[in-house]
Amino acid sequence: MMRILSSGILAGICVSIGGCIYLNISNNIIAAIFFSIALLMVCYLELHLYTGKIGFIINNHNKKDLADLSLMLIGNVIGTVCIGLIPLNIDSQKIETMINNKIALNIP
Repeated sequence: MMRILSSGILAGICVSIGGCIYLNISNNIIAAIFFSIALLMVCYLELHLYTGKIGFIINNHNKKDLADLSLMLIGNVIGTVCIGLIPLNIDSQKIETMINNKIALNIP
C-alpha cells in the first residue's frame, strides 16, 4: 500500500518536472523530447502513474485494483502539487496559448 502511494508520488513528481521543463523551453521539439524523457523515467523506474494504469481496469476490475488506482491517483496528485508549489518562472502566455489551442480543436 505504501509502495503504491510513494511510487505514485514519484511518478507525479517526474511528470510535473517534465511539464515544467516543457513550459520553459521555447523550442517545442526539444521541449517534447524532455517531457518524453520524464515519461520514460516513469516507465523505466516502473512508477505508478494513473494515466498509464487506468486503461487496464476494463479487463481486471476487482476491489483491490480500484483501491490501488485510488492510491496511485492520490500519490500522483501529491507529487504534482509538491512541484506546483515551487515558485517557478513559467510563461503564463504559453500555457494560455496551449489551452486555447486544445479548446479550438473542438473534438466531439
